Amino acid sequence: MKGGTLTAKPHVSMLAEDNVRTGFLEQAEFEAVREALPAHLRGVVTLAYFTAMRVKSETLTMQSSQVDREAKVIRLNRGTTKNKKGRVLPYGKLPELVTVIDTAWQAHEQLKAAEIVSPFVVERDGERVKDFRGVWETATETAGYPGKLLHDFRRTAVRNLVRRGVPEKTAMQITGHKTRSVFDRYDIVTERDIEAGLAKLTDRPAAVEPKRQRGKVRQFPKRTGTDG
Repeated sequence: MKGGTLTAKPHVSMLAEDNVRTGFLEQAEFEAVREALPAHLRGVVTLAYFTAMRVKSETLTMQSSQVDREAKVIRLNRGTTKNKKGRVLPYGKLPELVTVIDTAWQAHEQLKAAEIVSPFVVERDGERVKDFRGVWETATETAGYPGKLLHDFRRTAVRNLVRRGVPEKTAMQITGHKTRSVFDRYDIVTERDIEAGLAKLTDRPAAVEPKRQRGKVRQFPKRTGTDG
């Protein structure tokens, strides 16, 4: 169309999506699985749970230079994320994330004392962690929630943000979703959400009785002595 080859835009039907995953983790499930993971991986899933950071491509590749501990800000640089857009995540209001970053910094300080330097926030004995799917599967089984996926954290974070009334535009900037359609697909509605929605109908405002329209009293002029 832009080049002038076509005079009319043809319609191309899209295939129906019937394989969309709908998994997520409730808070108790997340905490149980996190506890079953090795200590050096607990921060990874905590970041994923609260910020929707992609585990493999964003969290495990994150370098110390992307974290400003003084300002308490994580910066995902442009070009390093899936949609190629950067994200800024101020984490100072979340004690859990402050603990994650401070714990990682302390581990790096211990490595420096042993003359080992690692540029990555997530490391184990100075070596970058590239993948831990096997460890994750073991942890989910140990916690009693087999079948949970690391990518479920993306849906979980979106759902938590929406539940807490965060404006969708702000939530999309946090999670890094570029289009509304994909964001909506990640916003999972559960039976509990529906139940909570219906329960709000019991809080109906009291009916206000309409005011009655009273007729106006006609004022007659006063008689004077000259009236016949």
